Amino acid sequence: RSGKAILGGESLPNLSFLAGMQAPEPFRQKRVVAPPPDLEGDGIYLSFAVPDGDNLDFIGGRMHEMWRDKTRGSVPIAWSINPLLAVLAPPLLDYYYFHASGADSFVAAPSGAGYIYPGFASRGDLIQYLARAKSAMASADMDTVWLLNSFRAYEIPYSEETLSAYATALTPRGILLDYAD
Repeated sequence: RSGKAILGGESLPNLSFLAGMQAPEPFRQKRVVAPPPDLEGDGIYLSFAVPDGDNLDFIGGRMHEMWRDKTRGSVPIAWSINPLLAVLAPPLLDYYYFHASGADSFVAAPSGAGYIYPGFASRGDLIQYLARAKSAMASADMDTVWLLNSFRAYEIPYSEETLSAYATALTPRGILLDYAD
């Protein structure tokens, strides 16, 4: 209600040091290879995505453990990650981008750059937040955002105004909604 975004990171070590380091060059994701043409049309398609990347502790801890799994890269996975890492911890973001396979992609973690429930934000606060998110996503070479309006999507449905604000402000390639939509 106050127009603030939360950034969880109580256990990420040396954040002040990491924030002072610069990336060697602009961040660029390795793009996931498109599915073969025979997968187009009717059928059942699965998308795997890893949530919790809005929390810097997860990115520096559990995500890193999952990342080192020898089977990572065998199927396409979208990893949610906070685009603010481009400023707050450039070496950490650089590590993931450098070591990404062609099956790894990164999406802006809920709900952009810092954790908010967009349905609770006033129109003015949301517009300001989205301007910051657009800048952070551009710095981190992200074009897809994962929204989280509440723990369960049915608790607080997305308004057309909120979704339009995201589509207009970010011009994303994609929007993931909550955990099950």
